[in-house]
Amino acid sequence: MLLNDKQIKEMQELHGVLTPFVDHKVKEGLSYGLGCHGYDIRIDKEFLIPKKPKKGVFLDPKNSQSFGWNKFETEERFILYPKTFVLAKSVEYIKMPQDVMAIALTKSTYARVGVFANITPLDAMWRGILTIEIANLGAHPVYIYPMEGIAQLLFFKIDKPEKGYDGKYQGQSGITLAK
Repeated sequence: MLLNDKQIKEMQELHGVLTPFVDHKVKEGLSYGLGCHGYDIRIDKEFLIPKKPKKGVFLDPKNSQSFGWNKFETEERFILYPKTFVLAKSVEYIKMPQDVMAIALTKSTYARVGVFANITPLDAMWRGILTIEIANLGAHPVYIYPMEGIAQLLFFKIDKPEKGYDGKYQGQSGITLAK
């Protein structure tokens, strides 16, 4: 069952799922906060971008630390060039209850200009800061706005699993690379 705004508020009161939690939609810039059937999260001002590729060097999904990354911080908009991506983190710290999971979808404002924000499902009992991949799939450069909305979390009530999330990304506190 997809949770609505009232149910998300109740879940927040019981479990403190999102910190910080904004109980209404902030409509300045790219909106964020509680909506009628989800919660729009923001991207922070810290980013990682892969270093320029070298011949014969590959990104390895089993060890993304083996490739070089450039870190940058900005509170200003920045340009994401075509066919490139950055890693970002959510402003919100998330603590999933035992009987809820979430799926994230890119905000339509970004999707309409070819930007895709990828976030894997948030399993029951997962907690931490989200690592978010932001890719420009289009042919034109696009502005990205730190501290504004990037994706909507949809929360689903589920039967409690026998065992909640206990993977390697439990409790991550920032942009986390594959180990």
